[in-house]
Amino acid sequence: MPKQGTSRLRYSHTIGLVAMEGRGFSNPVDLAISSEDRIYVVSRTNPEQPYGIRVGICNLESDYFGDFGDYGSGDGQFVWPTALAFDSNDNLYLADEYNHRVTVFDAEGNFLSCWGEEGSGDGQLGGPAGLCFDRDDNLYVADHLNSRVQKFTRDGRFLLKWGEEG
Repeated sequence: MPKQGTSRLRYSHTIGLVAMEGRGFSNPVDLAISSEDRIYVVSRTNPEQPYGIRVGICNLESDYFGDFGDYGSGDGQFVWPTALAFDSNDNLYLADEYNHRVTVFDAEGNFLSCWGEEGSGDGQLGGPAGLCFDRDDNLYVADHLNSRVQKFTRDGRFLLKWGEEG
């Protein structure tokens, strides 16, 4: 019997497989779950095979709903994705370390917008590496090359920051 305060998890099943397309994932780095219990998994792939970079959509029953995204710096593209988070409207936010920005998609994977610029000033990003929304739909970004956390509105307006190297 487990000690008080601990629990045991029992393995149920695996979803996905190692693949550059379709139902598989290639170097998955993060996931987010929509209000419809769909799982969005971002595959970072590797520099030798940029065609595998994408966000795949599935559920726990291993149903596959497609994927979206493309390697690059244009609208709806990403190079080094690190994190995913949904806002209260089921828009998906993706952090991209290389492009120093946050890209926003709707739940079907259609590009909506992107914001962010490289730098260390207020609201600028240096390799965003983590995303999280609060109850008021403000987005917290782990700005790892600047050793801080920044808080933004959903449309990328800077609100505050804290943290420093050390």
